[in-house]
Amino acid sequence: MIPVTVLRLRCYLSLAIFFSVIFSCNSGSTPNTTVVNNAPADTAITIELPEPSTISKAEAARLRAACQAFYDTILLPKGFNGGIIVAKAGNIVFEKYNGTGFVNGFDTINANTPFHIASVTKTFTAMAVLKLWEQGKLNIDEEVSKYIPGFNYPGVTIRTLLNHRSGLPNYIQLIQPMGWDITKYASNEEEMNFHITRKAQLVDTSPSNVKYS
Repeated sequence: MIPVTVLRLRCYLSLAIFFSVIFSCNSGSTPNTTVVNNAPADTAITIELPEPSTISKAEAARLRAACQAFYDTILLPKGFNGGIIVAKAGNIVFEKYNGTGFVNGFDTINANTPFHIASVTKTFTAMAVLKLWEQGKLNIDEEVSKYIPGFNYPGVTIRTLLNHRSGLPNYIQLIQPMGWDITKYASNEEEMNFHITRKAQLVDTSPSNVKYS
């Protein structure tokens, strides 16, 4: 049995703040709940995760065999270094770990090894946003400012953020020259506020001098 694994999924720029997603796999009897880990203590949000559905032993075996074949013939021969979990209906059917956390290290990767998931979060965030769209809870062609008051970039819609076609300035290259302490990690809220409060500077100092819309 492994503990519940919680990945707080982030997408690029402002969309992440409003449409944060919690992705969890549970292979044991640990309570199927999680708490957003960066929320203030007095406003922490508890999210109830659905219980796994039942799948037949035959289906689980079929999936496990297919995953094992992929793992053995595609991943391992290419020097796979990391962890892989495949689940269906909330049930983990395949789980493998291989390699070390550091190059030429001895810290064997296991179920508790932390990884920087980086841009993998974009896929999950896009999936969650489109699910909300499918449920009629948002319109991806509406401007982000409708959902995030103060986001002063007219013309930037949820769709253009998902498509990476919003035209927002690349703050990653500009935040340090504009005075950010590089020894400090910027939170989602700080990144958002940076875009809102330093908009004029971001646009004026952009290397390509491209407007946001």
